[in-house]
Amino acid sequence: VAVALLALHLDRQCDGTKIRAIAAKSAPLSSTRPLLFLSFASGFLMLAAEVIFQHQFAQFFVSSYHSSAMVLSLVLVSLSAGAVLTPWVAKLGSRAMTWALAASALAFAAQPLVLVVQRGGLVYLPFKREFAEYFWNALKLGIPACSLLLIPGALIFPMVLKEAIARSANVGRILAINGLGGWFGAELAERFIAPAYGLWWSMSLVAAGYGLSVLLQQGTLRWWLGSALCIIIPFSWRINQRLPFAGLADGEKLVAVSVGREGVVGVVRGEPDDWRIIFNNNYTL
Repeated sequence: VAVALLALHLDRQCDGTKIRAIAAKSAPLSSTRPLLFLSFASGFLMLAAEVIFQHQFAQFFVSSYHSSAMVLSLVLVSLSAGAVLTPWVAKLGSRAMTWALAASALAFAAQPLVLVVQRGGLVYLPFKREFAEYFWNALKLGIPACSLLLIPGALIFPMVLKEAIARSANVGRILAINGLGGWFGAELAERFIAPAYGLWWSMSLVAAGYGLSVLLQQGTLRWWLGSALCIIIPFSWRINQRLPFAGLADGEKLVAVSVGREGVVGVVRGEPDDWRIIFNNNYTL
């Protein structure tokens, strides 16, 4: 907010003639609404997924510090990779955006299964090893289940910007809408989506958001890809329903689980009548 106020102050001191001339040549708002929607959706879905990733990886690592730092790093690497790859992907033409959205939907639909299968279940990664070894094992889990799966989604906003420049659209407005979408996505995922739908179903909802974006594109390709996603995403929902929420020993049963801002809390019942509370699949009360 402070930076925005400073920018507004400096803008008022500048000669706005050239700025107004450029704005007058910009495309009308009605012609850029599809780009504004994709800008908002891209920010919303990407930041919502990042928040869910934070909770997911906290179930595998020694502390939230390690999981948060790694997820943030992998997301930034993926966004950078998407920006680098955009010029080549854009050569596919008008269908590039539709393919990127469909690939994102598939990636997020499969993400929970990819993450859990890699560890053979919700198996905690112990810290009783050298840091370099621990870090490498964490990366082996995070790169396939986070970074690589994010790259299709990371292509979308750079392609939106590329198209906005080609249409002489108001790039500042598109950037602002993307930031607003990211803010809403992070807050709603933390406060409502993750608590209501848990670690795995929440990712299926992110996939559904990308699938809806596919159907809002132009051309016949959207119907073919959209029809396929209408089958795949509900199927992934059923698979994700069967994924574990905690690493349990033989004879133990997860009675209740809740996802909150601080992490995932579960109530486990063992035999004979042994009750315990676990936090992020590790700390026990």
